[in-house]
This record gives sequence, C-alpha cells and structure tokens, in this order.
Amino acid sequence: KEKVSGIFIFIISFMLPFLVASVWLYLTGVFPTFWFWSFTYASQYASVEPVSSALMRFMERGFPAIYPWRLIWCVAGLGLCAIFWDEKVRLHRNFLLGFFMASLLTVFPGFHFRPHYFITLLPAIAVLSGVAVSVSMTYLSKRFSSYLQTVPVIFIIIGLALPAWQQSIFFRANLIDANRMIYSRSNPLSPESLVVADYIKNHSSKEDRIAVIGSEPQIYFYSNRKSATGYIYVFGLVEPHVYDSQMQKEMIGEIESAKPRYVVLVNEMSSWYMRPQSNTYILLWTEKYLKDHYRVTGVIDAMSDLTLKTNIPPQDFKAVWNHKLSVMERRS
Repeated sequence: KEKVSGIFIFIISFMLPFLVASVWLYLTGVFPTFWFWSFTYASQYASVEPVSSALMRFMERGFPAIYPWRLIWCVAGLGLCAIFWDEKVRLHRNFLLGFFMASLLTVFPGFHFRPHYFITLLPAIAVLSGVAVSVSMTYLSKRFSSYLQTVPVIFIIIGLALPAWQQSIFFRANLIDANRMIYSRSNPLSPESLVVADYIKNHSSKEDRIAVIGSEPQIYFYSNRKSATGYIYVFGLVEPHVYDSQMQKEMIGEIESAKPRYVVLVNEMSSWYMRPQSNTYILLWTEKYLKDHYRVTGVIDAMSDLTLKTNIPPQDFKAVWNHKLSVMERRS
C-alpha cells in the first residue's frame, strides 16, 4: 500500500506541471505549435540517424568527449559494480541502478551522441563515483591501515584535475581562443557574431526585426533585436524528414511577411549540416529573395581579423556565398 501511494504521488508530481503548462499554452493559442515541436517533430528528429550508424556516431562524437575523463568513468564503473558485492550499497541498488540506466537512456535517442548530450548522465556518474570512493575507503581502512583510506580521495582528485589541466581552455586561453577550441576554427560563432551584431545594433532601432538564415541564434541576443521568424536555427529544416518542406515554407512565409530590416546569411557547413538527401528549396528561395529585396552591406570570414568589411563593390549575388557571414539591408 505504501509503495502504491508513493508511485501515485510520483506520477502526479511529474504530470501536474505538464498539465498546467498544457492548459496555459492552450489558452494562449499556441498548444498546436507546442505539440508539434515537443512530440510530432521530436519523433522525426529521433529517427533521422539509422541504427546502423549508431556506433560510428558514438566513436565520432561521443567517445572524444568522454575519453579525457576516463578515470572518472572507471571510478563510476567501480561504484556500479559495488551494487552487486557490497552489502551496504546493495540496499540502494534499485535507486542506483535505476538512476544510472534512466540517465544513460537520455543519451541514446536519435543516436546523435553530441558531446553536450552526455551532461544528463553526469549526475549519475557523480553519485556512482561517490559510492566507489566511500566503499574503497571502508575496505582499505578495515583490511589495511586507516591511512590508506585517503588513497581513493587522492585518486578521484587526480582523475578530475589531470584532464582539466590538460585542456588549456580552462587556464591558458582567452575568450576567442576558447571559442575556437570548442567550436572549431571554421565555425562563425561568438567572435564573428559579436562583430555582426554590433553593426546591426548600431544601424537599426529596437523596433526593427532581423532574420538569420543559418543556425546562429546568438546574433539575435547580441544585437538585442527580435527575430522575424520563429525558426532561429535551420538544422531541422534540412534534415530529411516528412516535415522539412512544411517547416521551410513556414520560415520563408514568416520572413516575407515581417520584411526584416537586416538579414544575416550564414555560409558554413556546421551551421547547416546539409546532407545529400536534404531539401534545398530554402537555399534557392534565399538566393532569389535576397537578390530581389536586399543589398549587401558587410561581409566577414571566420578566419579574418574580426573586421566587418563594409566597402562592398557592386557584385553578383552569388559572390556572397564565398563569405562565411553576410549582412544585408532591405532596400527601400
């Protein structure tokens, strides 16, 4: 009876926020949009990568993210094993094993294995590492000298400190270099985005809308300008799924309706992640629409000196695709 009531309380606890949020979204008229992004499109996103590519994706993206911290993973593995041979830990095996398995399952949906996806696994790793240290300290103090119980603590400190020290980003990199290390030197993220955003901020008013055709939503934040479209990134629009055409047309319609003062065109593979089977309709529309309604006011390359080149001579629009970032102003 006590377990049944506990399960009932648990179900109510996680369902109540969802129900309250759903009612609020329904009353504001955006429930269909919420349902599409949270469930309909989510199911498509989770099925983009085939099961056959799971191991390759893990070795390509996941393994490099966890390998530097391999000592901690080994310690956590010891804590997981302690569930089966330590009497005290065995009393909590249902929670420890359940917590670990539930956390592990959050990494697998879609088989994308992007490095930041492993963040949801870290609390379970931390708990199991704590179990391993506690069990090891008890074992060493009972069978050997009490002084040896400090060894697991020293080991865990080394396991955390060594990889942190080896990654110069924490101690020997300025903001721009750190950005390059994390996101690669070719990705037009914060350093270049700041330059573009400053230009837009200085040449527009707060009432002006802008659009970023690419996946660099930080430009909206840095420039303090509202987006002309609800699609602030384009990965989902060029992934091969049944809604790609619908989503592209929605983004296009929102931009055409809002007539943004500035448009930022991003020409970088990591900002689009195009695939051989991707729908390229939005690229064809972009070329025609911007050529008909906008003029180029500045360009920047991710490998440049972070200076927006504003003295742009008359040129064919196709030349814009040779730059990483292009800022365009709507013609009056």
